[in-house]
Amino acid sequence: MIFLPLIIVAAILLAVFRWVTVRGDNRFYRWAWVAFLAGVFLLFWVNGAVGIIGASNNDVNMLYNALLGLGVLAAIVMKGRSLVLAMLMLVMDFFLCSLLAVAWVMDWGISGPKWPYDALLLTVFFSLLWSVAAVLFYVSYRHRLRMGIS
Repeated sequence: MIFLPLIIVAAILLAVFRWVTVRGDNRFYRWAWVAFLAGVFLLFWVNGAVGIIGASNNDVNMLYNALLGLGVLAAIVMKGRSLVLAMLMLVMDFFLCSLLAVAWVMDWGISGPKWPYDALLLTVFFSLLWSVAAVLFYVSYRHRLRMGIS
């Protein structure tokens, strides 16, 4: 029963992946979606299991879920527009890093046993994952331009 929310989220993300890549875009576009959705799933899982800022019951951790929800919704709305999706990944990356910076300055995670090193490590990991997705979306955009698809 404890994994039911994760199974539901994984099923939803898999359905989103199938829906946004159904028209046979290039492999860079598909891999960008894989990187993005894997990051969304892993961040949701880590945040739900142990939290990122401070202890697992810290209410500030809900800001990560808000970021994920807005990011996925925006990505679904912008499906097929690789350049816009690349910029969205960078914006989400910026807000992820900003959230850590604000939490660090405000000492929101002081209740965590390894604060701020654990939050910093996780932020760097997810930032790199979304940066890879941004690069792949951009490469997909450039590939479509070369092929004359626009």
